[in-house]
Amino acid sequence: MISSKSLVFALTVSLLTVAGCSTESRKGRDFVPGQSTDFDKESGTTFRVKSFRIDSSSVAEFNAYNVPKKKQFNFSACLQDSNGGAFTTGVRVRVLDEQGNEAQCRTPDLKLGACIADFDGCVKWSETHEYAHMSANEVYYQFKRTVRAGKPYKGGVNINLVLNPWDNTWATSRDNTLPANIPVVDAQGSMSIKGGSLKAQSKAEDLRFGLDSVSFAFEKIDYPNFEITRLLGLTVAHQYRVSFKPTIIRKSYNGVDRVDSLAKGQFKLYFALFREKADPTKDAAAQFDVKNLISTSDFVATDEQSPGNYLSQVTFKIENIADLTSRTVALVTLKPLNDGSIAEKSFWAYVKPGRLSGLSLYPAAASAREFHEKSAQRQSVTQNTKALDLLKEEGFQNMSLSPVTIHGGFGAWGGRYNVNEAVQTALKQPVLQDRWNRLAAAMCAKALTDKQAVMECQRSPSQWLTLKRLDLVENILSQPQKMNGRALTESFRMGISYGYSAATSTSVGGKFSAGLSAGIAAPLDNLPFGKALNLKASVGADVFYSSGYTVGWGEKTSADVSSDLSVSSEGHIFSFDVESRACLLVVPREEKTAELGKKNITLQPLYSCAQETKKDRRQESYFLLVEGSGAKDSLFSDFDSNGEATWRFFIRGQGTKNLLYDLVKNSNVFLSMRKLPADSYLRRLPEYTMTQEFPGALSAP
Repeated sequence: MISSKSLVFALTVSLLTVAGCSTESRKGRDFVPGQSTDFDKESGTTFRVKSFRIDSSSVAEFNAYNVPKKKQFNFSACLQDSNGGAFTTGVRVRVLDEQGNEAQCRTPDLKLGACIADFDGCVKWSETHEYAHMSANEVYYQFKRTVRAGKPYKGGVNINLVLNPWDNTWATSRDNTLPANIPVVDAQGSMSIKGGSLKAQSKAEDLRFGLDSVSFAFEKIDYPNFEITRLLGLTVAHQYRVSFKPTIIRKSYNGVDRVDSLAKGQFKLYFALFREKADPTKDAAAQFDVKNLISTSDFVATDEQSPGNYLSQVTFKIENIADLTSRTVALVTLKPLNDGSIAEKSFWAYVKPGRLSGLSLYPAAASAREFHEKSAQRQSVTQNTKALDLLKEEGFQNMSLSPVTIHGGFGAWGGRYNVNEAVQTALKQPVLQDRWNRLAAAMCAKALTDKQAVMECQRSPSQWLTLKRLDLVENILSQPQKMNGRALTESFRMGISYGYSAATSTSVGGKFSAGLSAGIAAPLDNLPFGKALNLKASVGADVFYSSGYTVGWGEKTSADVSSDLSVSSEGHIFSFDVESRACLLVVPREEKTAELGKKNITLQPLYSCAQETKKDRRQESYFLLVEGSGAKDSLFSDFDSNGEATWRFFIRGQGTKNLLYDLVKNSNVFLSMRKLPADSYLRRLPEYTMTQEFPGALSAP
């Protein structure tokens, strides 16, 4: 017998929440299984209920994930007269719910009809109830059935009982085998004899997913799905077979975990890959930041081939393949598509360098779905950005093509100069060196407003500025096609000195336009190697840019580190159809710009582009350079981490690659690299972290 104190406690811990049942409707239902010596008989009743049972149950309907949705419960009630004698066979017995709905019994010919007492005074009927099997917690639903007997009997008996539809256990107010303090929920309004609908007693978010791992089986490099952007970035595609086996984990009424396997139905999986930045368990906000985002994808998985094992063939696209050469962090969000009672769940995992493989998952608060949506927004910016837009952002202005005067004293150079004619000639075809020099002298008058500076510039224009004719992409017209042949592979050594301190990491200065503009300039005899190359490299989540070179070890500050790197390179050539526009650029020398800045004189970058575009098929070569790491599986160093990761470079253009190779052939030359601030505007576009002449500028045919 359960005490009144136990009764109060039981009602206190009950969830007591069912849709359609208000607090008022529960008043007075002070019921605890087994608390009564007999069932509640109405006044004047001439029979008693000897037994009331749920004899068996079966699943009547499964949900989309092959988990029970509805169950059929088979009831029986056996009656006797008030004196304990046998109940009269053939008497009609009515079993009613609180709304007055009457149960239908199976007749001897297996048809449904009125309930008639058998030889033992018993009647049997079935009820089908829908319940939220995929709920975080099991509970016992309380309801009532009333048994009434026909002539020669009169009156009725009320049966209060509880049922756990998950494990099919039950108890009545008189008969009980359950432990004390079970969670009881009033379900009187939901347990109709015609068919009940029992609502979940917890939020969908509270249900736990049992997802320990996701398997990625690499199938191939998916060359047909490679993409080249307007800024000539290369998006690499890898095809994988992804599989996972999700389960749901709920709590039984006594707190024990219950695990149900899922099958059938569909799941949508969102996948986001990040550069390793912070420990996700200690600083998830720093790790799962859009600034660290490498790539995202989404796909639908089913278990059509193997029940319970959800599969999908997926192509993942990576904008900067160099990011995969060090350890990354994955964010996985699983969203059920066929049942709203399961909320989407997220997990994170470390990913080893290289191709994806098996991921061991940990629960995460961040959502890969949200980052996938942000990535789509970022890609729309990249897709709509043109090289000419970047030139303007770099401070280049559209030049006036009006005639200028080249000051005398230069022989054939002097006099009035037709800028428009010269520019149009330069845009259509390469120009002779002497005409190029005269055009450069004329550009001094366009890029400078200070008369004395104009005259000095025209005496030696190559020391002030350079001219560059580029074909800037307007639109990519086809998918890139990899040229036949093996990968272009090489190995070499190179020296790098780099700075990590706050002073060096923030010494980029301004909008960094000087570094980019200098990268457009080609003559190595007038410009330091590193600036001309405009080399970009990365270590983990950090991006570095070239800031010069030294011969020999040189004098290093305390913030600098010098390394002699062993580098391996592999490359491929791709052809594609493109629409481009020829442009002539006037690029100031960085050292001259700095010198004039002290005098408040501006040397303005300029451009002029052809009005007409042209369509043709072009080729671009892409090279991935990766530093060889230390001992594999080292017990002393973590070469996979972003703190000790290898240097890696992604280079576009055979000429750009040759420039680097020619430079590092000299074993005494060390490139000077400086850290690009994390908030630099350059890092918003993946093409900026690739070494190339200029984003969106086609390599020479």
